[in-house]
Amino acid sequence: MTVAYRPAEERDVPAMSAVIAAAQNDLHARHGYQDQHMDPDAAITSIGFLVRSQPAGCFVAEDGGVLAGIGCAWVLGAFWYLADLFVEPACQGQGVGRELLARTLAYRPDGPPANRALITFAYNRVSTSLYAKHGMYPREPLYVMSCDSARITSVQRAPAEPPVELTAAGGDAIPAFRRIDEAVLGYTRDEHHAFWRSMPGMRCEALRHDGRIAGYAYVWENGRVGPLAVEDPALLEPFLEAVVRIAAARGEPVTLMAPGANARAMDVAMRYGFRIELPLVVLATEPFGRWEAYLPSSPGLL
Repeated sequence: MTVAYRPAEERDVPAMSAVIAAAQNDLHARHGYQDQHMDPDAAITSIGFLVRSQPAGCFVAEDGGVLAGIGCAWVLGAFWYLADLFVEPACQGQGVGRELLARTLAYRPDGPPANRALITFAYNRVSTSLYAKHGMYPREPLYVMSCDSARITSVQRAPAEPPVELTAAGGDAIPAFRRIDEAVLGYTRDEHHAFWRSMPGMRCEALRHDGRIAGYAYVWENGRVGPLAVEDPALLEPFLEAVVRIAAARGEPVTLMAPGANARAMDVAMRYGFRIELPLVVLATEPFGRWEAYLPSSPGLL
């Protein structure tokens, strides 16, 4: 096998998505998660966003003109994040992943980062060991959870305490989202919010409390919830409960990613009968994030 490495281009996006799906499906099958099947086109939108927004952080490995692996990282200020690192099953164990990781680690447009982080499958010992060798250690468990929408709508609940006021995110949302992200994650991400809000069928709910926006949540067309963030963790439980019901109204299974440290999110999930589908883990060189106030969107965009 003769592998060549180069920056990713927009024409590579469909093939990059197919590599992600092939690698994930193979990994899931080997660990008993055959039901977690990923469509080859599922990551086209998110990969396309990464290649367009930070092309210098995205790389592909080619073997005879065919993609053998991909690596994508994004950087916001002093925060570096590994969005994707996947190698075709037939090409694994030959150093392709290590080389792609080295190239993404070298992507530092604003100088040496203060922190590096990623999300990966908790049961993937090979990957977690590789990241640990680069100083990115397991910091926070995450759980992909799902529930049938009919089960959610059948649950009768008393009015939320404290009561929540939800509105569609309007023109005053961006400065508020910056404030919340800085407080919860430690960085701001206007481009990410613009990308999420551009998604077909996406709802962006703003939580208003004491006269200002105190949280936000995205509800996807397919019933997915996230990201969700609140300034005050005490508001998370009633907010998440309201958002889960909004997602269930779409008739699709509702999915979310709950941090293990977020007892309020876990309480809501258990109350409605969510099941854990996949265990994930956050790795980072330094602890970060107020996980009791946050639910991620996806492993790629956090």
